Amino acid sequence: SPENVLFNLEASFEGLSILDYLSVFSDDFMFNPDPEDSLLYLEDFTSGWGYEKEDEFANNYLQRVNFTDHIEGKPIFLDTVSIVPGVDLYEYTYNMYIFEADSTGVDPSRIEIEGEAWLYFREDSEGKWYIYQWTDHRINSNSITWGALKAQNI
Repeated sequence: SPENVLFNLEASFEGLSILDYLSVFSDDFMFNPDPEDSLLYLEDFTSGWGYEKEDEFANNYLQRVNFTDHIEGKPIFLDTVSIVPGVDLYEYTYNMYIFEADSTGVDPSRIEIEGEAWLYFREDSEGKWYIYQWTDHRINSNSITWGALKAQNI
């Protein structure tokens, strides 16, 4: 179900599992950044962001970043603020905290990612649900969005 896909998305990112993270997206997946991110990261988003770029992001980010445990023993804490289900569109408000260790691994810096994602789901012929489109929206000018995080890690 779409709810299970959302659970898997959160669990895979918190568990730093690249394969599980990528398994929630369809082969024809498209990411649409917030309009402000489109302008800030023009080079990354002009040609479109599909499954291949999502794969590149996951591999670059989840393998490269030096995380430190901070909240509940997790390097990443993804808090689902609200989910508004529709037929195939779920409005998903997120607030995520990422704790990256410095070069000594002692002093973590906190990155807050906040926004609203419109996630579009599709069921395949075998009954498995996937996210086929993700449209990101900025809700706080002081926080970065998923789009910014993605573009900064390509």
